[in-house]
Amino acid sequence: MATGLVDILAHPGYAVSVDKLELAHICEKYGVLYEINNKHPDLTVEDIRNAAEKTNVRFVIGTDAHASAAVGKAPHSIEKSILAGIDPKRIDNAVL
Repeated sequence: MATGLVDILAHPGYAVSVDKLELAHICEKYGVLYEINNKHPDLTVEDIRNAAEKTNVRFVIGTDAHASAAVGKAPHSIEKSILAGIDPKRIDNAVL
């Protein structure tokens, strides 16, 4: 991330055991968006809430679309962001 070549950390915690709060701190430090993924359950509402409360990281809603019919559909990501209490102004692709 320090190279500046990364814009979004996709699938935080997917298939690996990591400290998700530490990832949020690193994303904040380097200006990398922290994805709330629609498909993968590895990032919990509590993980998202901790990242939002303990860092100033910015978020992005990800659909994880692998088919054109799924593009733009992210009900689980949106629900998680609401339950976590994230201010929509911190979600870069939220339409206010």
